Amino acid sequence: MRLKLINKNAFLALLFSLLSTPLFAFSSYYESATHYLDLAKLQTNTSTNNQFKKNELSQNTYYVAAIQYFLEACMNKDERSCAQLSYAIKNGLGVKPNKQLALKWQDELNRNTTKSTLLYKQTLTWFNSARSQQVSLNKIAQGQCARVDWQRTLLESEPVFVCRRTKAQLEALALPALPNGMLSRKQITPPMADAERASEFIAMSEFTSKKLGRSLNPQWFVVSGLEPRFGCALTVSFTQNIAFKNPCHGDEWNSMGLPLASKINSSQPQTTQPLNIPPYSINEQTLILGKLPDSSEIEYHYLLPEPLITEEMSVAEQLSVAARWQQFSLVEEILKKHSYESMKGDPKRPEILVNAISTQYLPLIELLLRRGFQLDEKIKYGGSANEVIKIINNPAINDLVKRLQQPH
Repeated sequence: MRLKLINKNAFLALLFSLLSTPLFAFSSYYESATHYLDLAKLQTNTSTNNQFKKNELSQNTYYVAAIQYFLEACMNKDERSCAQLSYAIKNGLGVKPNKQLALKWQDELNRNTTKSTLLYKQTLTWFNSARSQQVSLNKIAQGQCARVDWQRTLLESEPVFVCRRTKAQLEALALPALPNGMLSRKQITPPMADAERASEFIAMSEFTSKKLGRSLNPQWFVVSGLEPRFGCALTVSFTQNIAFKNPCHGDEWNSMGLPLASKINSSQPQTTQPLNIPPYSINEQTLILGKLPDSSEIEYHYLLPEPLITEEMSVAEQLSVAARWQQFSLVEEILKKHSYESMKGDPKRPEILVNAISTQYLPLIELLLRRGFQLDEKIKYGGSANEVIKIINNPAINDLVKRLQQPH
């Protein structure tokens, strides 16, 4: 859930109090996993029905943390973690596909082939895969956009605009479309904020690229409310020439989500991209977010690209990219040769922990914190409010930071 930063000074003071004291390693990954599994069970055992609904997101967060730690420990041949991993996936989260994933892991355990790269990627991307959510179209007037908070993953919601075109807009769709309505997979993946949205963009393009207005039904335009590169929340004036605008950097899009002006500067070197079309289908007067029109599943693990790391990159830049793409083993390998202090002065160093926090992958966040990485240096430059909010509002991350402060 995205929350507004009400009192920034108080908020940062709380964060600095969490991060300013020396950090200590606090346990093995197996012990961390069982800790979060116990917290998740505690939520269930102590909650009434009403309280459970209010705390459901917290419970899911703890289950996710437990699975993440069990997964990394299992990949390092900890048999206890491998056994608990299947249990945690099957019993946690309350999401239908989890039982299928748990059975796959159990099959791998029975074959003694837990070092499965494909299944490992499946589990990682499963945390970030789109969830289905229904939206009624009955009350949306022509020329208006309904803002829907789509609970797109287990832990995060994302604003989506569901817009109903006017008669004039429908007539205009018959005119030649602006360029850049369809991008190749190679063009899409590098600028996207994360691999999962890139996969969804690719999957939906099959259904929308050859249709009027980048829509399944010309009457309706469905688009992500986040700017593709940095995740800034967009403003909308759907019937105007500038239908969507990025208040953070000034990018502008028309009513088909295609770029009108590309703002390129030192903080934003990439050209403006078309707005993301989330996976969706329409059934009469109901729109279903997270479901493809042919009811097929998005194959996240097959479309997930590898991080784009080159020898020309500095060490800090390599770590920043690896953290962004949730490449735990790669980050661990790089940190065996390079320390936090050795990257002092590199402008990419502040991004490393921020990118790790954006994935909400606790083993990766813990690894960086234990190696001395700090978020406050990014805050000095501004622009990390979303990551600060994720620390405070994700109870598992908050718990992790507090526990890292405790001596053995």
